[in-house]
Amino acid sequence: MIKYQAMKRFTRILLLTLGIFLHNSIHAQCDSCDVSVTGGINLLCDSTQLDWVTWGTVTADTAVGTISNNISITITMSTGGLGTTPTMFNGSYFPLQYGVPVNTTCLLNSNAGIFTVCYSVPVRDPQIAFASIGNPNVTVPITTSACYEVIWAGLEMTYDNDTTMTGTEGYTIIKFPGTHTCITFDYEIGEYYCNLAFGILDTNCQIIAPPPGCSGDSLNDTLYATGANTYSWTPSTGLNTTTGPVVIANPTVTTTYYVTGTCINGGHSIDSITVPVYGLPNASISGADSLCNGGQTTLSVGNFSSYNWSTGATTESINVTGTGEYYVTVTNSNGCSSKDSINVHQYSIPPPVISGQDSICNGASTTLNTGSYTSFIWNNGSTNQSTTIISAGTYTVTVTDINGCSATASKTITLLSGAQAAFNTGQLIGCDSVTVSFNNTSSNATSYYWNFGDGSNSSSTSPSHTYRTSGNFFVTLIGYAPNGCNDTVIQQITLNIVNDTVASSFIADTIHGCSPFTVNFTNTSYHGTSYFWSFGDGFTSTSTSPSHTYQDSGTYTVTLIAYNLSSPCPMTSDTMKIQNYIRVDTTLNTVATFAAEPLDGCAPLLVNFKNNSTNSTSYTWNYGDGWYDTIMNPTHLYIDSGTYIITLAANNPGNNCGRNSDSVLLDIHVDSCEIYFPNVFSPNGDGKNDFFSMIAFGFKNYHLLIFNRWGLKVFESSDADLLWNGKMNNTGSECSDGTYYYIFTGNDMSDKPYSQHGYLTLIR
Repeated sequence: MIKYQAMKRFTRILLLTLGIFLHNSIHAQCDSCDVSVTGGINLLCDSTQLDWVTWGTVTADTAVGTISNNISITITMSTGGLGTTPTMFNGSYFPLQYGVPVNTTCLLNSNAGIFTVCYSVPVRDPQIAFASIGNPNVTVPITTSACYEVIWAGLEMTYDNDTTMTGTEGYTIIKFPGTHTCITFDYEIGEYYCNLAFGILDTNCQIIAPPPGCSGDSLNDTLYATGANTYSWTPSTGLNTTTGPVVIANPTVTTTYYVTGTCINGGHSIDSITVPVYGLPNASISGADSLCNGGQTTLSVGNFSSYNWSTGATTESINVTGTGEYYVTVTNSNGCSSKDSINVHQYSIPPPVISGQDSICNGASTTLNTGSYTSFIWNNGSTNQSTTIISAGTYTVTVTDINGCSATASKTITLLSGAQAAFNTGQLIGCDSVTVSFNNTSSNATSYYWNFGDGSNSSSTSPSHTYRTSGNFFVTLIGYAPNGCNDTVIQQITLNIVNDTVASSFIADTIHGCSPFTVNFTNTSYHGTSYFWSFGDGFTSTSTSPSHTYQDSGTYTVTLIAYNLSSPCPMTSDTMKIQNYIRVDTTLNTVATFAAEPLDGCAPLLVNFKNNSTNSTSYTWNYGDGWYDTIMNPTHLYIDSGTYIITLAANNPGNNCGRNSDSVLLDIHVDSCEIYFPNVFSPNGDGKNDFFSMIAFGFKNYHLLIFNRWGLKVFESSDADLLWNGKMNNTGSECSDGTYYYIFTGNDMSDKPYSQHGYLTLIR
């Protein structure tokens, strides 16, 4: 990448050669001197050596690198434009003695903006090497936030003042005297690019802190100030003097000292140094300071860097089994130490003695007691001084005294074989009294005591006792054993003395109804235990309070016999009979029905009605044309054509079982037909009444037959317009005077079949 012309190259090389002989320190005018303070002299420091950054992560606006093992650098660019190049552009211009890393990766910048350079710790005399600031056509000024000092004047550079410099394809190395954490410099004009390398004064020459001390130590740290004519130190606490380039510091706590240097020309410069004083570790031994006979305790001192016990142990905790004084010295991470001690005593505890019986009877108990201690743990789970036991076995207790010492004792309890009281009884029911026989089934007993629960008692083995009242009695039996392990049993007996007469009685929830009729009977008898019912219709029951359904009408007698079969007395019974107790009526339903003849025809139409209703006493007819009737079998004439709905309502108000009213409907159809049959005609050719001219207006399927008195057909027609002229089939010989019979069939206007027959007279 060529940023210069051949002639410029020669000029720069010439200036570089001359620059080697120039004074290598051009001081900025920020201050007339630079005071520095250290806590000692590092013989490894080389003030001519510069240490340079090695880059790690670089982005357009951030770069991170490392200068030494404990110092890192972070670059931020406000407008971006950062990058890297594998070598420093034209790095051969830089004199070798400054060690600029011209053949390693360096940072580049191509934008105008604010650079911010920050170090991980405050550093002395940070420096920057610039290559190619600007170019012959673009002059780039750079303004710094702190005063700089030119280490190497370089090429094509103008140093305007102590914070501004300008490059036209310029090369330079500058430093910022004093101690700095962050520095900024402003690229005021963007250009193609500029290479940069960042460094500091030899890391062995960085701020040398005084060696740390611990509280209470005599530090005698020597502090050195250089770079000025006279010096003044503050604060005065812990210093042997407050003037001069060298002071001795003995602070009791960490203290930062400031030195103000006065230059020869009257200017001032300030630097500071911190003298660290670390606190002592808090050594405090924890753990019990007493031992029980044969026991041990654990002593612990907490978490520190190192330990030194009087036992020679170097651990945080130790276990001790003997008495005496134990001490430990601990050291923290700052190397400060402290010491603590503890005096361990030894106690002894007398073994406990368990008091209480060594044997117990079956079902009995005894209390074991171990005396007064601080705490107790029995093997049966009790934590009290005493415990009550009811079974044989070995019982162990561990006691702890006020010093925390423990001891254990045991006691074995045996179980004595004793009496076992038991009995059963005979019959517990009687008439006026009951004598109960008690059967003693006890074992291991030699004598007995009975309490019968009614104030009486006995010492017999298996006594009998007479009770005069019913009720519950608690009978007690005590069986006595030779070894004193007696036993008691209490048993409740229930006595029933029967002396009441059986009385049979009952009631029914209803006694009159319609078949089928269900009756619920309630048994109100006294002292009955079983029952027999007779319902009067051949059915019986042994239920206490049965229900029964009567299927047929009639009057029924009901009988109940009550028994007491459980009575110890002679069996008793009682009978209750109620004559004609239940009455059942037949269930009858009123049904309305009728027939009509005819159901249709031509008006006027006379219809005959036949009433076929059952279980009814009165009737109401509605003929559908506004006429009503109440007779049994009426006849009605329909004058007008139409469809009529006939309603028959049948009623039986006196019927209490079943339905007492019903109704039925029937349709009658009446047509408006026109039909006329003359009874005489005279076919004599006079032009009057010469044809049998019947009228059947509106009929279809017209068919007319005429027969003589001997049944001979004389005329037949299916055409209403074809009339009979009195001759055989209208074409043969003339028929004689006399009476003839006609038959007519057809369909009326409702297309219902219609027929009519009658007689006619022929006169010539």
